[in-house]
Amino acid sequence: MIIVPLGHERSIARRWPWVTTVIVLSNVVIFFALLGPDRRAESELRARLIQTLEYYSSHPGLESPPALLELVPEVKSLLQVEPAAEPADEEAQAELDALVQQVEQARARLSASRYGYHQGHGAWPGLLTHQFLHAGVLHLLFNMWFLWLVGCNVEDAWGRALFPLFYLSGGAVAGLGHAALAEPSSRMLIGASGAVAAAMGAFLVGYATTKIRFLYFLFIRPRTFWAPAYVMLPLWAGLELLWGLAGGGSGVAHWAHVTGFGFGFAVALAVRLSGLEKRIDQGIEQESELYVADPELTRASAAIDAGNAATALPVLEALSQGREATPLAFTELIRAQQALGDVSAAHQTKLRLLAFFLQKHWVDEALAVFEELRAEQTSELVPASLRLRLARQYKNRGDTARAGQAFEEVYDALERTEHSLPALLAHGEMLLEQGQRAAARALYERARSFVSGDVQVDAAIRQGLARSSQGRPSTVPPPA
Repeated sequence: MIIVPLGHERSIARRWPWVTTVIVLSNVVIFFALLGPDRRAESELRARLIQTLEYYSSHPGLESPPALLELVPEVKSLLQVEPAAEPADEEAQAELDALVQQVEQARARLSASRYGYHQGHGAWPGLLTHQFLHAGVLHLLFNMWFLWLVGCNVEDAWGRALFPLFYLSGGAVAGLGHAALAEPSSRMLIGASGAVAAAMGAFLVGYATTKIRFLYFLFIRPRTFWAPAYVMLPLWAGLELLWGLAGGGSGVAHWAHVTGFGFGFAVALAVRLSGLEKRIDQGIEQESELYVADPELTRASAAIDAGNAATALPVLEALSQGREATPLAFTELIRAQQALGDVSAAHQTKLRLLAFFLQKHWVDEALAVFEELRAEQTSELVPASLRLRLARQYKNRGDTARAGQAFEEVYDALERTEHSLPALLAHGEMLLEQGQRAAARALYERARSFVSGDVQVDAAIRQGLARSSQGRPSTVPPPA
């Protein structure tokens, strides 16, 4: 069964990941630029190799050149021709040697031979160039997708200067690890997976609790599940280590993955413990457009400090509107409203800030505002639509207690809304996942009293009732 990550709940909060974008585009451009020349070189290599093998097989007694055994280790048995009773023909041996030389020349024209890295060649530039070569479309696609999922966040945390140095160093260390630990092989090391593994190790340190959504197929049906990074990433690294210890054999550079991941984890840990990450983070916030204080905002903040909140209020209200709004504008507006004793207006601004955070996909910040409203006993002001989104985010984070409470607040409200039924179904599904069938059944029974008019929703209710009734007589009505 193949499990593929679809995405995670973290979002790029401050600026576009240009370095990661450039790396991805560079890999794509290089792959397609080399595709034509490589195909021609592979065709020539195949023809030369067949010609050489046919000549060798038709001339028993010739000495098998070591280079030929290295080029075609998978057909080594084919080369074990019984020596002839008579000495080999010197001319025939010279012809075979010339054919082998032509095979080696054809092989040298492959981009993997020219720019890949191999432990026996000592081609140090290959430690860098191999990271931008891929053996096929799927090899490229998976590497770039994994890089995008983790690299964007690591770049966002470390900045555009440190991240590319880290990424390329991770790929180089992965290449050296492959050279030192992998089984001897003539195949060149190519692919970005070692560097990507380093980014994955760094992601684990910075975003260990982040939930990742995975896709898998069960009986041909696609299914998804969420799991935290601190479970899935070490599990992947552990499996790579086991494959490496077992000798691999699949053509995958397992030791490059292991050493790259370990390098990334160690560097990220050092960056965090040294305090460098915090200094970088503060510098990025100062550069970011979302955090740069507008001169008017600075003056308005100073006015509040000076006790002139009334003069700051209209300025802050204008700054918290439209696309140019920033979290700082909202928080300063709340501060001005509180200074003027307008508690109701401050609560409404917090609601706008909560919606702003959700729009930006800043889930942690949105949940923090929601908890603040709860502490102030004003969370009932949050509309059902936002409350349902927050409940789902709590569920994604594994906080089922808060998720259940938020779901209940949606469907237990005095006024039934269009969000009541989805909240019932989502809560029922969560209870089923927890094994609480009786409680889930009660919610599905309650959902059945709704008139949805939606065939899929009605089917979901029937399915939920059936799943919650396992082991007991079913009262589920047959489909219409």
